[in-house]
Amino acid sequence: MYPTDAPTNELQQSKCPVCGSQDFEWGRLQAYYVPGTSLWSAKGRQMVKARRCLRCNNLLQFTDTARTAQFNRIVIVIVAISLLISLSVVVLSF
Repeated sequence: MYPTDAPTNELQQSKCPVCGSQDFEWGRLQAYYVPGTSLWSAKGRQMVKARRCLRCNNLLQFTDTARTAQFNRIVIVIVAISLLISLSVVVLSF
């Protein structure tokens, strides 16, 4: 069973490595992958999605490039707005 919003990547639709089932549920982890050792580095940060086997509950994780791009755009907008507000406060204080 593959939901319509499930990825079409062949590796992500393979059988469960634990029990061999092909019945999965897709979801998101409230986490992201950061390559390297520094948690403060935003470079290479990837949002993570998960596929849970409905038979044995095995959880496989995959990076989600679409969510990563969306997250990066949101962060850029928030940072830009914060900088504009900070600049406005400084200018208005003079």
